[in-house]
Amino acid sequence: MTYQSIYKFHAFRIVFIYAIFGTIWILFSDSIMFHYVPEFKSFSLMKGMFYIIFTSFLLLYLLKYSWGEIDEAQKKLHTFLHTDPLTKLHNRIALQSKLEFLVQENQTFCLLFINADRFKTFNEQYGHLFGDELLRQMANRMTDIAPKKNAAYLARWGADEFILVLKGIDKNTVKEHSLNLQMQLQEPMVIFNQKVSLTFSLGCSFYPEDAQVPSDCIRFSELALHEAKSEGGRTIVYYHNDLSAKALNRFELENGLKMAIPNNELFVVYQPQISALSGELIGYEALLRWKYKEKLISPAEFIPIAEESGLIVPIGEFVIQSSCRQLLHLNKQGYKDIVMSVNVSSRQFYQLEFVNRLLEIVINEKVNPNQIMIEITESIIMESTSFVMESLNKLRDAGFQIAIDDFGTGYSSFKYLEELPLDLIKIDQSFTQSLHKTRTRAIVQSIVSLAHNLQLEVLAEGVETLEQSSILQEMECHYLQGYYYGRPDVIHEVTPFLKI
Repeated sequence: MTYQSIYKFHAFRIVFIYAIFGTIWILFSDSIMFHYVPEFKSFSLMKGMFYIIFTSFLLLYLLKYSWGEIDEAQKKLHTFLHTDPLTKLHNRIALQSKLEFLVQENQTFCLLFINADRFKTFNEQYGHLFGDELLRQMANRMTDIAPKKNAAYLARWGADEFILVLKGIDKNTVKEHSLNLQMQLQEPMVIFNQKVSLTFSLGCSFYPEDAQVPSDCIRFSELALHEAKSEGGRTIVYYHNDLSAKALNRFELENGLKMAIPNNELFVVYQPQISALSGELIGYEALLRWKYKEKLISPAEFIPIAEESGLIVPIGEFVIQSSCRQLLHLNKQGYKDIVMSVNVSSRQFYQLEFVNRLLEIVINEKVNPNQIMIEITESIIMESTSFVMESLNKLRDAGFQIAIDDFGTGYSSFKYLEELPLDLIKIDQSFTQSLHKTRTRAIVQSIVSLAHNLQLEVLAEGVETLEQSSILQEMECHYLQGYYYGRPDVIHEVTPFLKI
């Protein structure tokens, strides 16, 4: 209800009551007055005076009563306009008013832009009711742990984004609060009997050091947040001038990605994988490339943008389709034992129809699921084991092979190696590149031995030298992949045996 409608309602009520009383007075006042004071000579004068006095008190009472209700309605309306209905935190309007007040009072403050990493996957997987309850618990926990001595002001900015304003605080103290905030927010939450663990990214800007107006302070914090997420999340980034230029470039790339498939700018290259024992070619890994404005854009630059924007879903389907067509072509050439490895992002994997869509593509392209290796990252597994277990079992039942990519770089857990239907562990190239170090060599040997003991196969990525190849062969690593055997490229001609 708006202020205008409230005033109209009370004004109409006052007029209505006044009109009813006036009508009663006109109809019955003469008989009443004559009954009680029949001898009074100035009858009309007395009746008029009585009417004025009585109606004055009546109007005063009605106005006072209405003022109270209007004041209460104004308070409720103010609360409604300045409070987020889901989390009961301050909303955008309230936050902007608060920041304008702080600027007018010439007070320094820090603005923390907080966002849950991969929150959308939970929404897509469990539905919006689950997501809403998760947001409420996140808001309650942030309220409890926000530092009181810095007059913390917490608001929900939108979706899964929150902003925390801290007054009169330096960068070192902000870092302490941010680390504490991240640590406590990462504690598991129970939503509808489902245990959920989230990580958080934070972007930070300072007034007046970084910005002179509230809108810029919010914008700069958001830019810092995007940078934190592009670095893999679970971190805090402070705004600096280079981020503005980076944001413009990101905006251009995101717009370009939207038309990359229709414009035939995306293409897939394939890197060979070989048997460490025989040197025989056993498969390829499909890797995406993007040529934009006559320039190759690094996957490290455009893949995070595609994941955050959701474009990774159609792009991922494009990679799968292209890989299946290439695999069919290899089969027709007589290479029927070749395995094609395809990377699947968390955003793509958590689509409810992912498994069905994958099967549909494989059937349409007329390839055998046994020749497709689905590569997932450790982060996918750690986010929601029950959903992952169900999806991976469906893939295994359909005949697909399953690999853990970049093993040892994320949230390595021996528990899921035991429980999940895996076929292959891929050792990250960072370990392969450091095989000359004693400790790294011991770690790699442990991973290989673990794979053997669990009856899993193991592949080492990033093999670039004969020395690395020899060390991995001595460790009895099953398969090798890297520049030493071939760079990612379109397949012009198949070489069945490569150097070992």
